[in-house]
Amino acid sequence: MVSLWEISIKEQIGKISVPENFLSEVENQSFIWLNVELKHVAGLKQLPLYHKDPFDRMLISQALSEDLIFITADNTISQYNIPVLRA
Repeated sequence: MVSLWEISIKEQIGKISVPENFLSEVENQSFIWLNVELKHVAGLKQLPLYHKDPFDRMLISQALSEDLIFITADNTISQYNIPVLRA
C-alpha cells in the first residue's frame, strides 16, 4: 500500500504518469497487500538515517519487520540490513 500511496502522490505532483486504469489493473493482480501497522511505524525509530525518503523508510521498516526481500534499483537501500533484489 505504501508504494501505491507514493505512486499516487508522484502522479498528482507531475513527477510520473500512470494509465487511467492503473489502480484497477493493480487490483486485478495476485498481490498480497501489506498495510501499515503500528510495528512498522515503531520500526522507523530504529533505522539509521541512510535514506531520508519517508516512503522508502517505511518500506524498509516493513521489510525488516516482516522479513521480506526489498526489490529496488536504489543503492542506498543496501546499506540497511535487509536482503535486496536488484531491480
